[in-house]
Order: sequence, then structure tokens, then C-alpha cells
Amino acid sequence: MGGVILPSPHSREKRAIRYEDVASALDAGIPLEAAVGHPGPTLCEALAATGVALTHVDRAVLAAAERSGDVSRALRDRATHERSIASLQRAIVARLAYPLFVLVCAAALTWFLRTRSLGGSDLPWIALLGIVVVTTGFAWMLHRAHRVVRLPTFLAPFRGVLRDYATIPYLDAMYAQYRAGIPILEAHSLAATAAPIGVTRAALLDAGQRLERTRDTLGRALEESGALDRETSDLLAKAELAGDLEDGLRRALERRRQTFERRLTFHARAFGGTVYSVAVFACAWQIVSFYENLLPGR
Repeated sequence: MGGVILPSPHSREKRAIRYEDVASALDAGIPLEAAVGHPGPTLCEALAATGVALTHVDRAVLAAAERSGDVSRALRDRATHERSIASLQRAIVARLAYPLFVLVCAAALTWFLRTRSLGGSDLPWIALLGIVVVTTGFAWMLHRAHRVVRLPTFLAPFRGVLRDYATIPYLDAMYAQYRAGIPILEAHSLAATAAPIGVTRAALLDAGQRLERTRDTLGRALEESGALDRETSDLLAKAELAGDLEDGLRRALERRRQTFERRLTFHARAFGGTVYSVAVFACAWQIVSFYENLLPGR
């Protein structure tokens, strides 16, 4: 999956440091081959030979930068990208870690009380088990999101955050390629494949076909295909008409990152509150049921 989740933040940080090291060496006047530390016919080949895992977007951006002679800037841009995505990954983990911890502890406690015959009802256990099943299903869907061509109905409340999750890699790839001088249609076709959710990727590819067929503006093609939210489509359309698409892509990317983190925080708090409430209810139910079983005549 070429999106926000993989590889790990640690791997992204290592890749960012590697990009910055090579960029600093080039700025100091060291030849490209010596700066990379391995010979190769191209920058991408040399980096790959040293163990740097390059995505297809990385290869396109760096190849274009090598042709234009602006390799140092492109490497620093890719380093910034890697750190930005790593920060996003940490935000996801930080906001979901506590609710998931409470869920696991509550489920384990309820299961322990039931298996040890300490009394209580199966209702709290069933409620917690239901949350575990739904959470596991949601995580599995995200893992397989690149194959999802239609969002299930039960995910409707999360449509906004999922769309942002899918849009951020596209905007980032589009911005990096356009900044490197790659033509809009070519950049869009490659950037569309970076979207980690199949339904968004399909809409973006459809926008690319419209763009190729009608030779219209990118913003108009995105709006007609419904690939992005209206705010982003409008922002890109206006920036493109003003002749400043690069700045429009940058502002759209920043806006979507901010919106994603805000929505993620909201959903994580709602999830955490639900889990905590069910956990308190489950434990209280088990304790009350236990003492009821100790009363005479029961």
C-alpha cells in the first residue's frame, strides 16, 4: 500500500536522514557518485543499491530533478515528505493507543471473571467482544483498503477522515512531481496510484481520463469525477486558473493534513469515550452480579 500507513515511522525517518545526507554532500560540492556512496547509472539506481526503498513517486521526482539539475532540493523535499508522513503515523498511534489499551484490559478482566466462575452476566462480555470485532474489522479493512472500491455503509460516519487519509498521499505526490517539473497529466496519473483507498484511487484515475480526453483543467476534472472533497477541488481549480498550481497544491496538502488530524482526534476521543464507558459498565455489572450471587436465597 503506497499510502500513509506503511512503512513504519522509524523507516521513514531513516530514509529522510539518508536523503538529507546526500543533499548536504551535494551542496558541499561532492560529486553525485561519492555523495551517494555507490556507483550507478542514475541517482535512483545508486540509492536503491545502498538499500533505500524508493517508491514510484520517489523515482519519478528524483529522475526529473536529475534531468533538471536540481537534485539537492528534490532530496530535501522527499526528506520533508517522509518526516511529515512519519508524524502523521505517530499521531494515529498516539490517538488510538489508549482507547485500545482500555478495550483490551476491560475485555481481559471480563473474560477472567467469567472463566473463574466469579459470577456476573454475559452481557458486558458480549458488548466488549462486539467492540473488539468491529475494531478488528475496521483495522482489517484499512489494511486491505487498496482493494476497497466501495465504502461499506457502516463506515459512513468515517467518510471524511477516510477521504483525507486517501487524499494526502495523492496531493503530496502531485505537489512533489509538479514542483520537479513533471507535466500535470503525467504527474496526476502517477500520483493517483499513491492513494491508499481503492475507491478514491479509482475516482482519481477517472479524473485523469477526463483530463486526457477533454484537456480541461485539473481542478475541473477532479471536481467532475468527485475524487476529492469540494474544498480541495475548488482550491486547486482557482490556483490553476491563477497560474499558481504549485502553491495551490501546497496549501491544499497542508489543509488536508490539518483536517485529517482534527477529524482523527475527534473520532479517537469518541471511540475512547465509548470504550471507557462500556468498560466501566462491564466491570460494575460484574461486581454487582458477583455480590448479588452472595446474598442468601440466591
